Amino acid sequence: MRTLLLVLALLVAAVALTPWVLDDPGYVTLGYGHWVVQSSLVVFTLLLCLGFFLLYLLFRLLGGIGRSPQRLRGWHRQRRADDARLGLARGLFALTEGRYADAEGLLNRSAEAGDLPALHYVNAARAAQRITAFKRRDRYLDLARDNQDSGQIMSALTAAELHLKAGENDQAKTLLTPLLVRKTVRPRALELMMDSALAARDWDHLAKLLPTLKRRQILDRKAAQALSIQIHCGLLLMAALSEDPQALATYWKAIPKTQQRWPRVLHSYTALCLAQDPRSDLEKLLHEAIKRRWSDHLVYLYGLLEDDNNDRRLGRIEQWQEAHPENAMLLLSAGRLCLRAKLWGKAEVNLEASLALEARPETCHLLTQLLLQLEQPERATEMAQRGLELATVQPLSAQAAGVMASATALLPDELQKYPELEQRFRYLAAAGGDQRMDSHGQS
Repeated sequence: MRTLLLVLALLVAAVALTPWVLDDPGYVTLGYGHWVVQSSLVVFTLLLCLGFFLLYLLFRLLGGIGRSPQRLRGWHRQRRADDARLGLARGLFALTEGRYADAEGLLNRSAEAGDLPALHYVNAARAAQRITAFKRRDRYLDLARDNQDSGQIMSALTAAELHLKAGENDQAKTLLTPLLVRKTVRPRALELMMDSALAARDWDHLAKLLPTLKRRQILDRKAAQALSIQIHCGLLLMAALSEDPQALATYWKAIPKTQQRWPRVLHSYTALCLAQDPRSDLEKLLHEAIKRRWSDHLVYLYGLLEDDNNDRRLGRIEQWQEAHPENAMLLLSAGRLCLRAKLWGKAEVNLEASLALEARPETCHLLTQLLLQLEQPERATEMAQRGLELATVQPLSAQAAGVMASATALLPDELQKYPELEQRFRYLAAAGGDQRMDSHGQS
């Protein structure tokens, strides 16, 4: 646009000056020694402008030649940056598609030329971990950490995540701890610390972390409640396993009343109380909870209570049977209470009905006791054999394992980590009407 305006201005000037030049073209005389050059003013002016233009072109050419090495280096840098961005894109695609070796190579080769080398290296570390190249993974993370401050944080977060995935919880916690004392705490650092504490079942740490997770809106209301339940169940377990016999009751009282009604928290407390002492004063608590919300777990625990109110509890269970006539857990609890009350006929009817609905070793055990009381040794032997066969498939009764898992926030295959508590639950699953636990929790 500017060039066009300049040309138009020159044309207008030429048109305006043409009459004046035609009337008096003027002349210019240049002399040097014996040489004299004479020309019209118009021609001299044109030649002068042409000379300046040629000199301008000459200087531009010489300047371009002088700057060509710098331009060539800039072109190479731009080319390398473009190649690095392309390598990053291809590496991320390969990582997403599961071509981990290709991804590692692409990301590693393009890292140094990239605008953010740390981004290349942390993703190369992810790829290396997926092919179990842990030494290369650690080297990439060190390279990422050597970059700018953002690279250090990115490297630490990625390293912590990869250590967690590899089951290296202590290393992850070591990396995350410094990030949580910074002025600006990254949400991802809080998430990973939560995962680390969950993996270590560090319930005290999780309890301290929970308010921050809620305040930073890392967990929504539903997820925060689920984590609160896990924390309560875990801390109840720790209290039950402590040497202080009052620790379990003390922690239960510290739980807000509304949270005590959460089914899983209630299951945890009542199951652990029974594991400690089958004569725990839980009858009122369990009865009100079952009235409020039906639960097979709580009905099972209600039948395990060993207090002086056996007849009253049996009457309540018989009332519940009117609404739940084919509930295997309710029939099992009714049979257990009838056995304690020496109501042999009712005990046999309820236990056989429960066994028909759902086969459990503990049901066979109770029926074996009953048949021995009825002096039917052959049937008792057959029932004991059936119970042993079921026990080979379910070493710890399915229901007892389920109760224990829900009560302690543990998975069934983790029960072996707590042999004393497992023994107590074994006792509860097989306890007869007149059995008691000794000081070690054995029958």
